[in-house]
Amino acid sequence: MLASQRPLLIERLQQPQLFDHVVTGFEVMETHISYILLTGEFAYKIKKPVDLGFADFSTLDKRRFFCEEELRLNRRMTPELYLDVVPITGSEDDPRIGGDGEAIEYAVKMRQFHEPDRLDHMVRAGQIAREHIDDLARHVADFHRQAAIAEPESGYSSAERVRERALDNFAHIEPCVNGDDLQLETLLDWTRQSANRLGGVFAERLAQGRVRECHGDMHLANMVLVDGEVRLFDCLEFNPQLRWIDVASDIAFALMDLRYHDHRDLARRLWLRYLEHSGDYGALSVLRYYLVYRALVRAKVACIQLQQSGKTLRRQDPDVARHITLATALMQQPAATPLIITHGVSGSGKTWLTERLVEHSGVMRIRSDIERWRAGIDVAVRYDPTHITRVYQILLQLSEQIIGFGYPVVVDATFVNAEQRHRFRESAGRLGVPFHILHCHAERTVMEQRIARRERGRTDASEATVAVLKRQLQAREPLTADERAVCVDVDTTRAPDWGGLIKALSL
Repeated sequence: MLASQRPLLIERLQQPQLFDHVVTGFEVMETHISYILLTGEFAYKIKKPVDLGFADFSTLDKRRFFCEEELRLNRRMTPELYLDVVPITGSEDDPRIGGDGEAIEYAVKMRQFHEPDRLDHMVRAGQIAREHIDDLARHVADFHRQAAIAEPESGYSSAERVRERALDNFAHIEPCVNGDDLQLETLLDWTRQSANRLGGVFAERLAQGRVRECHGDMHLANMVLVDGEVRLFDCLEFNPQLRWIDVASDIAFALMDLRYHDHRDLARRLWLRYLEHSGDYGALSVLRYYLVYRALVRAKVACIQLQQSGKTLRRQDPDVARHITLATALMQQPAATPLIITHGVSGSGKTWLTERLVEHSGVMRIRSDIERWRAGIDVAVRYDPTHITRVYQILLQLSEQIIGFGYPVVVDATFVNAEQRHRFRESAGRLGVPFHILHCHAERTVMEQRIARRERGRTDASEATVAVLKRQLQAREPLTADERAVCVDVDTTRAPDWGGLIKALSL
């Protein structure tokens, strides 16, 4: 918006003498619901006096309440950024920050961060690394774990509410595309059918405590590096129905946005890491629905911003068009859902290979080291036969659950025991899906070096030692001829041919 089109108050606030701190310059940012005044060290967020249905800031009392809510909610994640709610007194033509007299407006005072450190800018600049994604996944999983849980009788994220929110997107988007978009019609039909089909699943997720007081607006522009760590800010404060949601809907926003920015690999890694931290594999039952929903939320916001700018609403708007196209792509299920198991002793490169396979193909991975830890098996007995059998049973149940949700899965474990391999192959047969063994190997000296390096770094879930490797080598049962027929062999000391590997694994 041009400066001449901004409210008088926003223009008059751009005077250094109004502030009790040094001002190095002014810059105004605008969203569909707020103005943000940047001053150098601090930023001031002022809500627009709008009523968009899903967000109502139409009165001063409402804007003050939601400023206070914004402060409360965001301090759960980034207290170092959110400082205070300050009144603006005086008049629009002659305002004061704080001061005596009746408030004419309110602002959330924040510590200003370095704008290029916002993740949407970083991803465009090619500056996001795997370490940032891993940090984000851990942070989000921890936040979800600690967030308040919705009571089943609250009605939050009930099947009907979930359906209403999704259909609300279309009400805002349809005028923007002039009612002639076939993709949008397809998406509307798919959304209605999916909401009806998943009604019982939504209710079950609510009963399981998966509906929590979440962030609600978890796209990349609401993430920033603070002291080198990824942090969330600007959560959704203005509508509890949009904030008390399934955690799967929350993380789906970030996954969708990474896809929008052409980083499917990082989206896959974020989902892998989030599932490893949270253990919420049941989220796969609703993930596709929420990915489509989140893409259409962004299309809706783009339409609202176009309308507020006074521009003619048109289907050709690139932001609207790309989000609708992405939503259409996100509806699609994988063409095949193979059950893949690894085969190889500790240090053979299974985890590295399957981690990259996730990024390249989108296969879901479950890992014995993670599930052993999640099961609470004491470290002193984790590699005893009884507990090994227990872990493999957990992995079998999870793999069948994931395939049942319509996703391929790779199980990262040693599988040195032929009986364990046979049980998974039988499972694939019962489920009617392809079965593959991903055999990983390297020279023994290389494997020992990897284990030693991992022990020094203490950055991985595996607690296998060289002594464990020795026992595995002694106990391993070689692949049979029948198993060799479904085996894909990978020397992990060399870079794989990813295209060929993905094809060989039916991915």
